[in-house]
Amino acid sequence: MTSVAVLLIVGRFTIHWRKNRKLKWDDWFNAIALVFLVAVIIIFEIYVPIEYNAILYSKGLSNRLPTQVEAVRDMKLNIADILLFFCTIYSVKASFLALYWQIFQLSRRFRIAWFSLTAYMIMSFIVSIITVFTRCGPPQYFAKTGES
Repeated sequence: MTSVAVLLIVGRFTIHWRKNRKLKWDDWFNAIALVFLVAVIIIFEIYVPIEYNAILYSKGLSNRLPTQVEAVRDMKLNIADILLFFCTIYSVKASFLALYWQIFQLSRRFRIAWFSLTAYMIMSFIVSIITVFTRCGPPQYFAKTGES
């Protein structure tokens, strides 16, 4: 799927460049989303083997006990992956909002609706990021890794 996303974005850039000789905000937000998506995939490929081994061990299918270092690395990479995932999703949303800004240039009412929607999106992004750090308890315990 990532390769499809890359091909679609390259196609989008090619078409927009040939047609207008410039790229607009919606194009750049789409490119940022692609960068975040590639980062999500890379980090996912790094931490999944660690997590897979831990699952196998917990089910008794592996004799290799995950180390504390692996557990902490898995947690940190998982959190980074979740944050990058939200950045990917919200970059795509920003791309749509940038496109809508261009489309609704002529209507004052639509521009007001656009500002409202943009404010809601920014607030939901902030809440999404905060909940990553608070979903398992108070934030002051987030950085603790089980070491005494």
